[in-house]
Amino acid sequence: MKTRALIAVALLSLTTLLHSVSAGAAPSASPADGITRLMQGNARFSAGKPKGPNRSSQRRQEVAAMQKPFAVIVSCSDSRVAPELLFDQGIGDLFVVRTAGHVVDDVALGSIEFALAKLGAGSILVLGHERCGAVQAALEHTEVPGSIGKVLEAIKPAVGGPEKATPESLERAARRTRRW
Repeated sequence: MKTRALIAVALLSLTTLLHSVSAGAAPSASPADGITRLMQGNARFSAGKPKGPNRSSQRRQEVAAMQKPFAVIVSCSDSRVAPELLFDQGIGDLFVVRTAGHVVDDVALGSIEFALAKLGAGSILVLGHERCGAVQAALEHTEVPGSIGKVLEAIKPAVGGPEKATPESLERAARRTRRW
């Protein structure tokens, strides 16, 4: 994986989804402030100088009774893409929804809405990444066993017909898979 830690494929402000969810917790940070925090954290991570904030036993005690994440990250389940590390954030800072190929189904969407309406998250970032196996398999229309096919079926409309998976075609496909 390259040093470049992320490709932000889509970004929403709080107001976009809050119209579809009931009013609840006040945002813990404005959308602009949340995105600034994420980008600053990613810059530290990419430079090899993370601070590792909010990872102490005191922080665990602070958030044990109540969480108030400032942002929602919708990310692929890929083990190489850990949002708390990529954005140099700690316990209780992010509400992370991870699925293979960062596919948003009804359960994932309900989770996002919960974070906005009930926990006060003020920003959403959809995080794509290089060399996504799910996007590649959908792009190549790979045959897969079991329920893996359901993930690929959700991605296929965004990637189009079968083609050879090149770095360029994978990036185009990742950008087209945004559902926002």
